[in-house]
Amino acid sequence: MPIMVHIISPGSKQGKTTVAAHLISKLSGQGLRVCALKHTHHGLDLRDKDSYRLHESGAFLTIALSDHEVLIKTRELPDARWDLLKHLFRGCQVVVVEGLREGLPQPLLDMASAIMTLLVEGGRVVDRRWSPVPRDNESLEMARRVEEALEA
Repeated sequence: MPIMVHIISPGSKQGKTTVAAHLISKLSGQGLRVCALKHTHHGLDLRDKDSYRLHESGAFLTIALSDHEVLIKTRELPDARWDLLKHLFRGCQVVVVEGLREGLPQPLLDMASAIMTLLVEGGRVVDRRWSPVPRDNESLEMARRVEEALEA
C-alpha cells in the first residue's frame, strides 16, 4: 500500500499546488512511482472539447483516450470511484492528495499504509503530522524520502 501525503490549507490560493508539484517532482526524480489526486468542488471543465459534448449528450461513462493519457468522466458512481482509485493506485509508492480539507474519506484512508497531512499557508508548510505513524520497512523508507523531499 502506498504512503499518502494529504495537502490542505485554510482556503484557496495558499500554495497547495506549488507544494504538491515540488514534492512530486522531487520524489519522481528519485525514481519513485508518484500518483496525484486533485479534489475539486467545481467539477472537471472540458467545455469546447468533443468528449465534453459526448458526456453532455447523456453518456453514462465517457472516456477520452490519447496515446499517453486517459480521462474518465462518469455520472453517479459514488462507490465505484473508490474501486477505480484503488485499482489505479496499485502501482503507486506515494500518492499526493491535494484538497479534501474536511478530511480524507474512509475508502482513501483504507488505501494507505500511512498518511502525512501537510497544512500549507502562504506557500509554506506550517504543520505536518503522520497518522498512523509508518511502521513497516517499506513505509518507513517512503516516509523518510517524503520528509527529505520536503526539506529540499
